[in-house]
Amino acid sequence: MTRRVESSVFHTTKLAPELRFDAWRESIGVMFDTRIDPSIRAQDFDARVESVLLDGLMLTRVRSGGQKFDRRPDRIMADSIDHYMVQVFRGGQVDMTVGSKQVTGQTGAMVGFDLGTILDSENSEFDVVTAIIPRRRLEPHLRNSASLHGQVLDPSRGAARLAADYLETLCAIGPDMTEDEAIPASDALVILLAAAFNQVPSSESDPPDWADHALLIRVKAEIAARLGDSALSAARLAGILGLSRSRLYKLFEPHGGVMHIVREMRLRRALNDLVTPRGQRYQISEIAYRWGFTGPAQFARAFRNRYGCSPKEARREGLAVAARRHSTMLADGTADIGDRKYETWIETLA
Repeated sequence: MTRRVESSVFHTTKLAPELRFDAWRESIGVMFDTRIDPSIRAQDFDARVESVLLDGLMLTRVRSGGQKFDRRPDRIMADSIDHYMVQVFRGGQVDMTVGSKQVTGQTGAMVGFDLGTILDSENSEFDVVTAIIPRRRLEPHLRNSASLHGQVLDPSRGAARLAADYLETLCAIGPDMTEDEAIPASDALVILLAAAFNQVPSSESDPPDWADHALLIRVKAEIAARLGDSALSAARLAGILGLSRSRLYKLFEPHGGVMHIVREMRLRRALNDLVTPRGQRYQISEIAYRWGFTGPAQFARAFRNRYGCSPKEARREGLAVAARRHSTMLADGTADIGDRKYETWIETLA
């Protein structure tokens, strides 16, 4: 019998009011840095995320109070999230800075985001239907990779209407679909979204230094695929990518250098293994070798220099925080925030 697709529901409604935004910030922190709209009292905040995983795409409906969302350069370079995101605003709006432009997406609009690009946005209280799609799935269908980020489409006609209607329908019925049904359904969504954003004239897209940005993404993907190789070097990367070392060095100069990014990515993956439940099966020495360090001693030195504590201390504190959260975040003694599976999906889609 074919299995149904995975689904997830996270919500803060049953938490004590003063704990809701902190719980949301920790959860959505897998993807964004966020802070609450000053006009909203923390105790009035609420959030709900209903998600479904369809053949490597994540569809979700999110309802939440107003807040600011950011993805800054240091975070983009170090984390594993390199996806496109498309949102249909059922309610609320987003104001964002894209290159030299200020962009607003209001209720009814369909808005595109490139999570490999700097995000500086503010949302009012909102209700959005969202598709998160790995770059490798959508980018080959886009005529211009710059045609999506910060673009606001009117989904009342043409390809945009087809894409928006299909996304909303798929998000609603997704939890009832089988894994076999999800494969053609997800492929169709990718094609429809590409068709919608391919209607945007290239002159309307003005991210700075797009060629360099695309190359950064390519290099970062190569680094991510080889993080476990302790012999990885700038010279080797340049050879794999067919670049001169000077070109590679210049590309990463604003980010502290290519090997700085390699080290940051390794340490971030290692930290994740140390403090999350799914990483508990690894010994600290295994984590060191898993992410390309030459041994536990080198790993411990690099980790302490970066985070100010030892890997053992980080693991102990991570487990303690999880235990405290489980025991104190709930109102009336009920352990009901749904689940947080969607966070893992975001990290592992690619």
